[in-house]
This record gives sequence, structure tokens and C-alpha cells, in this order.
Amino acid sequence: MGVPAGWSARRRAQVRAAAVRVGIHTVSFLPAPLAVCWHLLAGGADLPIGVRVVVCEAGDEVAASVVGRADDGSFTLLSTVDAATVAADIPATADPAAAAEEVVRRAMAGAELPSGAADLVCTAGVGAGRLALGRSLASVTGVQPMMVAEAELAVLLGTIQAPDPDRDGAGPPPLSGSWRDVAAIVVPAAWSVLLVAQFLAGSQRFGPREKLAAPGMLLASWGGLAFASLFALLAVAAGMLLATTVRHDRSGDGADDAPAAWVRHRLTGIALAGAAAGGVFVAALYAVIGGGLFDLDLWPLLRWSVLPILPAAAALVAVAAAIWRRPQPPDGSWLAWLRFPPVAVTLAGVGALLIALDETGSPELLQPLTWLLNQWLPNVRETIIGPVGRLGGLCLGAAAAWLLVTRPWHRLLLGVPLAVLIASTLAWRTSGAVAVGICLLAAAWWAARAVRVLLRPGLLTPPPGWTTTSPAPGAAEADGRHP
Repeated sequence: MGVPAGWSARRRAQVRAAAVRVGIHTVSFLPAPLAVCWHLLAGGADLPIGVRVVVCEAGDEVAASVVGRADDGSFTLLSTVDAATVAADIPATADPAAAAEEVVRRAMAGAELPSGAADLVCTAGVGAGRLALGRSLASVTGVQPMMVAEAELAVLLGTIQAPDPDRDGAGPPPLSGSWRDVAAIVVPAAWSVLLVAQFLAGSQRFGPREKLAAPGMLLASWGGLAFASLFALLAVAAGMLLATTVRHDRSGDGADDAPAAWVRHRLTGIALAGAAAGGVFVAALYAVIGGGLFDLDLWPLLRWSVLPILPAAAALVAVAAAIWRRPQPPDGSWLAWLRFPPVAVTLAGVGALLIALDETGSPELLQPLTWLLNQWLPNVRETIIGPVGRLGGLCLGAAAAWLLVTRPWHRLLLGVPLAVLIASTLAWRTSGAVAVGICLLAAAWWAARAVRVLLRPGLLTPPPGWTTTSPAPGAAEADGRHP
């Protein structure tokens, strides 16, 4: 909904409440000057990053705003002044053109924009074509103004044409998709607890206890510990992301204390950075528990609990920095865009569980599965990794393909050979390396998110002189160019 730029949060809340009463539960407000700029952009106007536009809305009264285009491609309201603001300083008998000049002058002063520094001056509204208004704008701004196409409908059309209006909420966010956000927390958390329990139950310690000269040795499924730490990191990240989004999207519920959209987005980045530290802390806690239980030095445990997830934690911090730099979410919601795929987590969890079962025999509850698979697929070579571990390798290959590509056919084409490769070459001495590889793929998934946040606005911004409108038939030939 396009609204005047000077509308207060209280007035927006009243409109929001009225919309809820008639059954509209999601309302997005877009200030009218920003809507005009989106309308200009949709019409082929060249508005590069950093441009400053003076928008004058002429109706019963005149309002002027200065709009800039941010690095992420969105438009930002730098200042706005309406006729009511200057009414006390303008005599009632003054010429309307003089009032308009004062409105524009104050709007430019509020944005610290000197005369002649504006890149574009435009008029919109029912009175956009007034000759006196054009002369007043030219004298104040030092730039010849232009009237936008379909000036009377510019705000309405711009509201429709805006790709992602700055949404300041409509009460609680819709519940569609909330189960996915909960699953993104519960699934990795459950697998983390299950795998660390399997690691502790299935490990065997050799050597005397409490001896400085012979500290002992631990025979364990180290890849399972790495997976448990990775899933803990993912669960903490998903939990912090959901908690921050729900807390700050609902805070104030349209009142004056509701934080601005870019503040909420940056708080999401801070939450992700905190989640990286929290995930590493949980991984270190796993190592401390194992060290205390088996009476071992912490370094061998930290090497498999903390070191494999450090790249993923660093990638989370990179995503947080990218969000702080460009707080505009690429697809409308950070919560949905940063949701780590629960399917990939489940596949990796099943694979890690089966490989550890083949290596340690824990848990005993799944021993019938081992016996059954050995009957169907005998372990002729009598290696430590048998049919159960091979099945786990298939699951890890499918999880890797799920993270590498997004289209179903691509996942199928990549997943089948990758799963067969991992399952056929998996060995007891390489199972830990495979686990570290999956951890690196998770880090790459987060790093790709950070890169896309940083590069997407530049890719979508047309180069100088480029127009989005198609040339008229024969124009290319007339200019001596060929299509």
C-alpha cells in the first residue's frame, strides 16, 4: 500500500488494524516517493546506485521528498517535507507556488542537497503538470523538472511495480512455512544429540586411567563426533535466526517502538555471528564431556569436534557481515533464505549413524539391521566397513548432492554417481575424512549465501547508459548496429 511519506507509525497501525478487521492480515506500506521511483525505474529511467531524486507530489497540497538509491538497489527516503510543515511560516494569502518552493527547499536542506546537485527532479500527482509548479521547482533545485508518465497513478503503479517493498509488518507474521523453521532446529538438534550419544556409547578406551606417562588411546567413530558438532552448529544457527526474526518482527506490533526493517535485518546478522560462537561452544562442550568420561586429553577430541566445523562457523560470520553490509534480503525473508535444508541434514545424519554402527556396533538396537544386510550383501572381503556402512556412504553422497545443486534433476544426476563413489571407496581410515568433507560442503553452502548477498545488487544493476526498454523496430539498423 502506498502511503504518504510523513505518515506516523500510529496512523499506519490504524490502517493495519482496519485491514485486519476486514480479513487482510498482511499489509505492507511503501512511502509514496519510493513508489514513484520504482515507477520511474520500471519505465526505463536510468537510476544507478547513488542517484538522488527530488520527488514532488502535487495534489491538494504539495509534498517534496529526496530519495537516494542504496548499494543494494533499494530506494531510501533521505528527507520529506509536506505543506503542513511549512504552513506556520507561509502566510495564508501567499501564492501556492511560493509554498511549493519552500517545501522543496526544506526537503533539500534536510537531505543536505544543494541547488543543482540533484540527479533528477520529477513531479507526480494530479497537479504534476502545472506550469507554475515546474518553474518553482526549476528555480529552487537548479534542475529542469520532468513529469512522470501517468502522473496521477504513479504511486499506485509504483507500489505494484516495486519488487520488494519495505515491509514494517502487519501483526504477527503468517504461519505458513513456520513448521519448516521449527524443523530446521529440531532435525539437526536431534541428530546431534543422537550421534554424540552413539559416539560416547560406542567408543572404547585402551590403557590405564589417570596416568601421566601413558594417557591411553580411544578407539571411536571420529566422523560421528564431527557430524554431531556440525549439526549442533546448524541447530544453534537456526534457533537464533528464528528467535531473532520472531522477536523483532513482532516487537511493538506497529507501534512507535517497532525497529526499522534494516535494523531488524542487521539484528539477524548479529544473531548469526552469535550462533557461530554458540555452535563452536557446544562442539567444545562435546569434547569436554568425552574427555571427562574417558579420562583423555582434550586435544584429540577437539580436533574432531571443533576443527571440522570452524570453516562453517567462519562462513556463518561471513553471512552475518554480508547482512550487515547489505541488509536487504534477496528473496524477501532472511528466515526462509538462510534455512539449511533439513533433508540434507537427515541424509547426512542417517549416513553418519550407519557408518558409526558398522565401526563400533553401537547402538545394539540396530544390530538386527546389520545382520539382515549382511545376509543380503555378504561382506566377502571382511572389511570393517560392511554393507551397513556402504548404505551410510550412499546417504552421505545424496546429502552432498543436495547441498551442491538445487534442481531435482541436477540432484539426481549428481547424487547417483557421487553416492556410488563414496559408498564403494569408503574405508575405516577414510570415514573421518568424508565427515570433514561434508562439513566443508556445509561451509560452502553458507559461503555461497554470503557471496550472493554481496554480488546480487551489482549483477542486477544495469551499467551506465543501459536502458531496460526494447528499441523500436529498425532502430538498431538505423544506428548501424546489428542485433
